[in-house]
Amino acid sequence: MNILFLSGYNINPVDGGIARITHTLAELFIESGHCVWYLGYRKVSDDDIRRQLYFPTGKPVATTENQNFLENVIVTKRIDVVIVQKNPCKAYLKMLHECKKRHNFLIISCFHNLILTQFYNYAYGVEYKLKKGKLAFIFSLLKNKWINQLLVHIYIIKNKSLYQYIVDNSDVSVVLGEGHKNELLKMIGKKFDDSIQIIPNCINETHMSRLEKTNEVLWVGNVDCSVKRIDFMIDIWDKIQIQHPDWTLRILGDGPSLQEMKDKIRISNIKNICFEGRVIPNIYYERAKILCVTSVHESFSLVTIEAKMHGVVPVVQDSFPMAREIVNNGVDGIIVRPFSLNDFCEKLNSLMDDDELIKRYSESAIISSQHYAPTRISALWKSLFMRFTRAGLCTTR
Repeated sequence: MNILFLSGYNINPVDGGIARITHTLAELFIESGHCVWYLGYRKVSDDDIRRQLYFPTGKPVATTENQNFLENVIVTKRIDVVIVQKNPCKAYLKMLHECKKRHNFLIISCFHNLILTQFYNYAYGVEYKLKKGKLAFIFSLLKNKWINQLLVHIYIIKNKSLYQYIVDNSDVSVVLGEGHKNELLKMIGKKFDDSIQIIPNCINETHMSRLEKTNEVLWVGNVDCSVKRIDFMIDIWDKIQIQHPDWTLRILGDGPSLQEMKDKIRISNIKNICFEGRVIPNIYYERAKILCVTSVHESFSLVTIEAKMHGVVPVVQDSFPMAREIVNNGVDGIIVRPFSLNDFCEKLNSLMDDDELIKRYSESAIISSQHYAPTRISALWKSLFMRFTRAGLCTTR
């Protein structure tokens, strides 16, 4: 098959996020004998000149020139499948729908970002900023059940038609998990839609040197106090560090709150925290025993799967739908009550005190991480393609 990925920016795996996911998926397709191209409207970093194409006029996307360019790519590259990685993007679907009037290809819209969880948890995304500005009363209002439900309801009313358009004008809509699917169904006002399919992200299988595990806890991500909540992790460490003087917290990543958190640690004299910067995490996964995820919301939490693959035991807030899908509580990791500092401290403390439990969870984590292995995810995509090939909506070449 000839496959075209539609994205916003160019695809460079070093950029992380959707670019990294797209690159990994493309490599799987190429290994299976497919041909792959990327098409975007803006270059932000180095790209793969063999596969990367750009719309001629950039933004706004929906221009006659871009429409003609897209159709020319579909014809000259003999495209069988178009995978839209930027969603929700009505402009792309309109352009593809126009092309499909004259050409036969499959449209797959991938939803990589959460749809409603960020609004359910909105109060906790602005908690740090509000309390820092002495506006804690606004935080209290925002986490009120009725106000929270009103925010979610307003968002659904405002965006329902957009999501409905994308689902209706795609042959398949792909989401990452069951919770993600439920959010999309709620957004479009349905209880069931068989065009919505679940295919998780996959992890790159890497060589594991099996270094001896040391007393290290990892926190990996963008260093911010809104989504990833690095401040929450530092507050947790502040409470438990005195009981574990032989343990180290390593923070991997960079971001807008980095210097502020370094200052907080210095002023509060919090011990045994190392900021490693933006690094390739594999060597740290090899050494560490525990990973902490304190995010307000995550679409998938790829770092949790990567950590499990290396035998790192995840301790994850139950603050996003995928949490309970990627961590089997009490088997290969621990799920913590969302936004409860005491519960997180208590469960992390107990785990750090029990090396046998860590070893047991670690062994189970390595096994369960294979659910997201490339071979399995590749098989799910192959099954999807074959389903539509048999239906005559795309061809095999």
